[in-house]
Parts: sequence; C-alpha cells; structure tokens
Amino acid sequence: MKKVLFSIAILILNLSVHAQIVSKFTWDNAGASPLKAAIGPDAISVGSSTAINMLAAGNGALNPGTPTKDIDLVLSNSAYYNIPSIDLSVDFRREETDAYFLTRGSSFDFGMTGGKLNVKFTLNNGNGTNTVINSGSIYNVPNDKSFHNYRFMYDNATGVANVWVDGVSQYNYNGVGGRDLFWSSSNLVIGRLMDATGKNVPVFDNFELRLAPAALVLPVKFTSFTATAKANGVQVKWTTANEANLKNYVVEKSFDGLSFETVKTVSAKGSSISNEYEVVDALNTRNISYRIRAVDQDGKITYSVIRTLSAVSG
Repeated sequence: MKKVLFSIAILILNLSVHAQIVSKFTWDNAGASPLKAAIGPDAISVGSSTAINMLAAGNGALNPGTPTKDIDLVLSNSAYYNIPSIDLSVDFRREETDAYFLTRGSSFDFGMTGGKLNVKFTLNNGNGTNTVINSGSIYNVPNDKSFHNYRFMYDNATGVANVWVDGVSQYNYNGVGGRDLFWSSSNLVIGRLMDATGKNVPVFDNFELRLAPAALVLPVKFTSFTATAKANGVQVKWTTANEANLKNYVVEKSFDGLSFETVKTVSAKGSSISNEYEVVDALNTRNISYRIRAVDQDGKITYSVIRTLSAVSG
C-alpha cells in the first residue's frame, strides 16, 4: 500500500519538527502492539481481535480481525489533545458502510456514514457557547478494495476547514476567524464501528494528528495569498504585513501534497506596512498545490496556507 502522508506547517514555538505532531500511529512493526504510538501517547485499549497485518516489509496496517469486532483504539481523555486547530490524515480501505477515523464524545467525528464521508467538529464561540458544524454527506467513499487517504484540516486563525480525498479537495467551510476547536471531556476513539464486516483484512493505516498551521507562531502576517491560472502561466500572488526580521520568501509547489519543490526565492522588503509580491510559474496539466515558505533572518521558517489548482488543459 502506498503511504500517503500529507505535510503541513513547520515548528510550533520553535521546537523540533516532531513537536507539531500530536499523535501518530503507523503500525509498521509486525511484533509491536497496536497500542504503540510512533509519536505521542500510546493508546490505552483496542478491540480484542485487532492486529497488525504486514502488507509488505516495513509496511503494516490494522486489521479488525475475527470474530467481527470494531478496532476501537482508545486514546485517554487528556488536555493534551485539546488542540485549537487540527490537521488529521488517515489511510482507509472500505469494507463496510459505517466507520469512523476519529471520534471524541459529541464534539468531533470524522469518518463514513452510509458509505459517505462526513465530518462534525465543534467551535468555541468565546462567549461560553459552542457551535457544532456538520458537513453532511461529502463524498461517496470508494468500495474498491484499495486504500485511500482522507484528510481534514481546520485553521482556527481563518475559520476555514477543508476535507481532501487523495489530495483532491472535496469540502470547504468558511467560518469566522479566531475561533478555536472545542473538545468534549472524553476519550478519543480511533476506528469506531470499523470492523471490516468480519472479513479479516487490514483496513486502517497511517493515523496522523497534527496542529494546523494557524496554531503556530508566525514571524510574518500573510494578509492574502492566491494562485490563479492565467494565459501566461500560474500567477502566484501574496500580500503581507509585519515583515520585521524577515529574510526572504520561497514559493514552493507540489504535485502530490507531500513533496514540495522550489519555484522561486524572493527577497523580503522588510517593511511593517503592506507588501505585495508576485511570481509566475509555468502552466501544468496536473493538479498542483502552492505554498509560501517565509524564512526569518535567524533561520526560523513558517508557511502560508496551501492553495491548490486543478489540472489545466494543455
């Protein structure tokens, strides 16, 4: 199975790269317990028949096993998981009608109901009240015996949420910026209702829970960022404020949402007022994602949000 792990923004509070990852499970060691996390706290319980199946050398996945039991991998209720934003990515092979990638009480659900992808998340309004956002049915989950990547991200600075399937955007929510996620005081459950209907095959892999970019401390404020297909190429434009101590911007692009390459490096103007920048990249017949990497004078790095363009006909 191809491992599909999508990248997000850099360091939080200048800690190591791993510090931005809240929880990660890969299940790539045949001799390990399904409870063992690659990063973050281990789970505290799991379905009695759940096991790691190796798909290839060094590449495993969770099998709910037989008799028919849900995976139900439980992470203990802790303030550690009360993150203000979220970037959640999983790989899933459909063998049933209802299955959830991650659930936390009544505040959060990301998974499949009736064969359709959906997400529910709760926002803190800041006045003692909360708002529940339900996406409704987003996408018909393929029943093709193959693993696909499902990713949900909520940016608390902008109030924007997105869902991607295999790197293609399927859902967008535009809310009010400055509202953090609200979390129930409950355990987190990975693989709720996920039993593969007793077929004894691996169906779940590469669980990764991160802070989304908005939860990070940025040395520069991006006030706008667009990537637009024009007759002469892809016009990448961004506007910033508060460029104190900034060295340069690096425009980057990716064809898979994981590996980014440099398009062009632009020197920062260094002004505290509004600054506009523009770079033109060649048109492409593939889906392509762009982001801006901001490099501080002392080497600190931060990223803009990601803008994705659909394939342009040649």
